[in-house]
Amino acid sequence: MSSSRCFIALALCLLQVLDSTNAFHKRNFMSKRFNFVKQSDRPNKEVEERPQKSEGNTLNRAIVFTDISIEGETEGIQYGSIALNCEAGGIPAPRFHWLKDGKRISQSGVCGSSAEEETEIEDLNSGSGTKLSLYTTLSTLYLDCLDEMDAGNYTCVAETPTSRSIRSTLLTVESVENPSIDTLKKCAKKAFLLPFDSTESVENPSIDTLKKCAKKGKPAKIYMQTVNVFEYEGNAVQFFCRASGNPTPKITWYDMNNETIQDGGHYRITRNGDLIIKDISWFDHMGVYTCEASNKFGSDRSAPFLYPTGRSETPLRMV
Repeated sequence: MSSSRCFIALALCLLQVLDSTNAFHKRNFMSKRFNFVKQSDRPNKEVEERPQKSEGNTLNRAIVFTDISIEGETEGIQYGSIALNCEAGGIPAPRFHWLKDGKRISQSGVCGSSAEEETEIEDLNSGSGTKLSLYTTLSTLYLDCLDEMDAGNYTCVAETPTSRSIRSTLLTVESVENPSIDTLKKCAKKAFLLPFDSTESVENPSIDTLKKCAKKGKPAKIYMQTVNVFEYEGNAVQFFCRASGNPTPKITWYDMNNETIQDGGHYRITRNGDLIIKDISWFDHMGVYTCEASNKFGSDRSAPFLYPTGRSETPLRMV
């Protein structure tokens, strides 16, 4: 976990001890942590969302991007690799997808797949009373073996049921005149995130296409992950851990004590790799969890932070 997130964790522990001032700290700390300000006060941001207000004991439902998110122009080098990041906080957890020159990009890593991934968010706390559901989510678009076809305008779209915000960057690719033989070999089997040939159907691809896809081994990479979650005790939370790779990555979760998490009790691992923790409490569940995605070509990890908080006498109201 980075130094800034360690600092956040320490600050949160201190807030829990100072229970007598819990409501005041929650309102002020979380507003600062997620930078909940009017979007009109943030220059050079592309935003499409409903007007929002934040008054008194309330939290704004607007989506707010963090500083690591794409913006402006990005430069890449031919045959090189680049990762475009988009991190945002919102209530509830923001859903992400990416566009290139206005067309949606598949991040599932399934060779030839034209189906759009769905960010499944279960109705975890239905009927359980007050919800906080303050999430930060990170989405990463990986571009390997860059060439002139990869240049263009890339847009990250973050959505919740009440808000929609975007960030865009213009990617340029600098050409390389004399690449090494090793570089050319590495990029010769580049797996583009494109549908099957237009003469084929997605349901019935040709044998040649399937053979070609089967040979494109790719290391596991997490393309969408939860960064941190604030939720009331007694509720449930969902950590995203969506990974691509060939063969399909294996997802393993570890708790704050680095012990492997199994289905059962408070925990459930969904078919797409997400972790659901039910009936959370500060003493039993506060801390950093780890998601590991792995296949025979490589592995990747994410480390979401969970902070269950008590309900104040005057609950925070979401607007």
